[in-house]
Amino acid sequence: MKNVINTIFALLFATTLMAQAPQAMNYQAVVRDASGNIVANQNVNARFTMRDGSATGSIAYRETQSLTTNDLGLITHAIGTGTVVNGTFAGINWGSGNKFLQIEIDVAGGTNYTDMGTSQLLSVPYALYAANAPVGATGATGPTGPAGQNGTNGATGATGATGATGPQGVTGVNGNNGATGATGATGATGATGATGPAAATAIYPLSGLINTINAGGGNAPWTRAGNFALVTVAAGQTVTATFTGVFGHGSNSTVPVSFAVCFSNASIPEASAPIEEFYTSNYMDATILAQPIKTSLTAVGARQLPAGTYRVFLGVKNKATGINLSANDYMNGMVIVY
Repeated sequence: MKNVINTIFALLFATTLMAQAPQAMNYQAVVRDASGNIVANQNVNARFTMRDGSATGSIAYRETQSLTTNDLGLITHAIGTGTVVNGTFAGINWGSGNKFLQIEIDVAGGTNYTDMGTSQLLSVPYALYAANAPVGATGATGPTGPAGQNGTNGATGATGATGATGPQGVTGVNGNNGATGATGATGATGATGATGPAAATAIYPLSGLINTINAGGGNAPWTRAGNFALVTVAAGQTVTATFTGVFGHGSNSTVPVSFAVCFSNASIPEASAPIEEFYTSNYMDATILAQPIKTSLTAVGARQLPAGTYRVFLGVKNKATGINLSANDYMNGMVIVY
């Protein structure tokens, strides 16, 4: 059996505006064997299913795609461009409720798919920002070109009796336009439009194995799950992050957890540095299912931090009593500084 870590990234850059959103979204995953070794340069088949409402909801769209891992075991695919099995990607009603993405893989390249799990699709900060982004002011109208001179009018003759209306004649050639009058005074300059979002100044990809997270009960502290990104922030910059991790344990009970994008000050040794979530109201609660099922968690956050260097990572609170999260898998994600 081979394990696959699924990650979906949506990156929006402020360099291009498009009249219509592309009918596809990027998907990346790393294929590893049962020992955690990368499966490189091998053909695999994948099936992608978009479900409505819940992880077992009705199928809104399904496609398959034959993919080949690279030297690092990475597969990349634009969902919406594969071989359609059900529905159409353009026909997905994104506004009708929650959407869940199910991933199935056959590492032998056939159609004997193994279910790798189903994750809810969540909004990222740039999609939320785009929904409310201000519209800039309309630019000034360019100057009108010069008009030709009017022809000379002849003297008006006496009005004769009205004759019968004859057939309509051919339209004559337009006469020359008269001279353009003097240009009026320039109006006051309008207010400057709002400044658009800044381009990214640094991008930090992140991946690795998730460490054991000990049980802490209802008042469990934040614990770093996997590696951290060492991020340098200048005054006025904003840090955004998206992390996905796969968690498991050896118990037949479920384990309640909270998870969020967290950080600590890198100028303080990690063992004594306080851990904070990006926003105290921004963490999420979830349940890690009983063995042998593993549960995928995705955290998204954005925060403007004071100038300095920080550790940014996926934070987890294990709220169980006596059940450690010790059968975890891999995590990956990305941190972007604007």
